[in-house]
Parts: sequence; structure tokens; C-alpha cells
Amino acid sequence: MNLEIEQILTQIVAFLIMLWVLKKFAWKPLLGLMEERQELIRSEFDSIEMQKKEVNKRADEYKTKLHDIDAEARKRIQEAIGKGRDIAHDIERETRNKAALILNNAQDEMRRELDQAKEQLKRDVVKISLAVTEKLIQEKLDPSKHQKLIEEAIDQVVIK
Repeated sequence: MNLEIEQILTQIVAFLIMLWVLKKFAWKPLLGLMEERQELIRSEFDSIEMQKKEVNKRADEYKTKLHDIDAEARKRIQEAIGKGRDIAHDIERETRNKAALILNNAQDEMRRELDQAKEQLKRDVVKISLAVTEKLIQEKLDPSKHQKLIEEAIDQVVIK
């Protein structure tokens, strides 16, 4: 192997010139593009991270709102149940009052009918007693005196 120093020196000088030209004209723009690209990627990662935080924040807000809505719904349901119970108690109270009124009216009506029945029975007994007495004594008594005597006798027997 025969190495020529001139050729080696020429190649070294050419390499250094080419290195200087690349550094001056190619690497700076390439490094600038790479740094730009790196900054763009970094800013996109930052943007994605901010969006993630925003999404998480909104998800937490929605969970809180859903919880509040659920609590409000439970509260309204409990209020409705309470109102329903109150209405049921009012209806029950009203029904009991009406039933008591109907029962009292029925008892009053029964008393009146019983009094009427007693009065009618008394009249019938008086008539029957008059008829029986007339047949027994075979004569007609004064109806007013006779009726008064029978009524007094029945009052003493029946009413006691």
C-alpha cells in the first residue's frame, strides 16, 4: 500500500471545506427545521395535555352536576311521597268524618222510625183493645174516654 500524502492532504482539505459548506448552508437550516419540528411536537403535546385536563375537568363537573341532579330528584320524590301521604291522610280523615255523619244520620233515622213504629203500635193496640173491649162488653163506650184509658194502660205497660 502506497499512500500518497498529497492525495490524503487534498482529501482532508476537501473534506474540511465540504464540512464547512454543509455547516454554513445545510446544517443550520436542517437543525432549524428539526428544532421547529421538535417545538411543534412539544406544543402539540402540551395542547393535548391541556385538552386532557379540560376533558377531566368537564367530566368532574358533569359528575358533580349528575350527583346534584340525582340528589334533587331524590328530594323531589321524597316531597311527592310526603304530599301523597298527606293527601291520603286527608282523604282518610274526610272519609271517616263522612262515615260518622252517615252513621249518625242513620241512627237518628232509626230512632225516628222506632218512635213512629212505637206510636203506630200504640195506636194499633188501642184500636184492637177497643174492638176487643166492645166485643167483650157488647156495648159501645165513649171512644175518647175509652181510648184515653187504654193509652194510659199501654203507656204504663209498654214504655216501662
